[in-house]
Amino acid sequence: MDAVKRDLRQKGMRIESRGRTQTEAPPPAAFPAFSGDTSAESLKRQVHDLQEQLKSMHGPGNSRGVAVGAGGVRPFRGICFSCGKKGHRRSECPERRASGNSASLESPVAFPAGVDITASPARSFSEARAMVMNEGETWMWLADSGASHHMTSKRDDFVNYRALSDRLWVKGISAFAVGVGTIRITVPAADGTKIPATLRHVLHVPELSRRASWTYHRLFSLTQARQQGHSVLLADPMDHLQLHAAHGGGVKIPMERAHGLIWLPATVALPARATASAATASSGKRLWHSRL
Repeated sequence: MDAVKRDLRQKGMRIESRGRTQTEAPPPAAFPAFSGDTSAESLKRQVHDLQEQLKSMHGPGNSRGVAVGAGGVRPFRGICFSCGKKGHRRSECPERRASGNSASLESPVAFPAGVDITASPARSFSEARAMVMNEGETWMWLADSGASHHMTSKRDDFVNYRALSDRLWVKGISAFAVGVGTIRITVPAADGTKIPATLRHVLHVPELSRRASWTYHRLFSLTQARQQGHSVLLADPMDHLQLHAAHGGGVKIPMERAHGLIWLPATVALPARATASAATASSGKRLWHSRL
């Protein structure tokens, strides 16, 4: 009996006990008036009636009376871990579903450990400029051993360009590549010589900068360099890219470490300057574009 009464008190009922009135919070208007009959059978019946009332008010599976959407499902208000937009989960992401109808890179492109892709652009803006810019027009490319392709978010980097009829879904970045083409760069050798090089089959991924919180715009694939016959030595402070020529010999290209990541300094030769840059290259150094 006492347990039943405690249950009723928790539900805000008015209970008569031995001529003394105990008043709890008033019941909702939708509830029927309590009869005051404290017999065990009557109390059990009234508790059952109240439980049925609660079920009808709250709906199935929602005992707290919280408003829900159609079908009794609470709307998701979080952020998608795939596209970064609000209102849906990664498993429901429309961009990921759209990628099912598009081609996808066989090898996933991964951010190296330590890259914060959730940092606020406003917070990291000044730091980002220091990370991606060097003297003059030399830009720092993030050297990534997990990337299967070189990438850039800048359409103007390309000396030739082909838009993709079917977008490529870059898995590790969760973004689409919309084009592919050739980029000409100049990299500094260990002896100070400027070495012209050409990167082929570079993916144009407009969302790359945003997904990296604007800390960089270009990604250099160390995997791609190795596949083309070059060597990569990662041993701080002697990180470098060893370019091997078909005619023998090679050139050491130093890389830099900053913020726990590895960067390749390279000047992008924009289309208007690309021809002149190649023409003025030292005759003692051959173009490396056929192997990068």
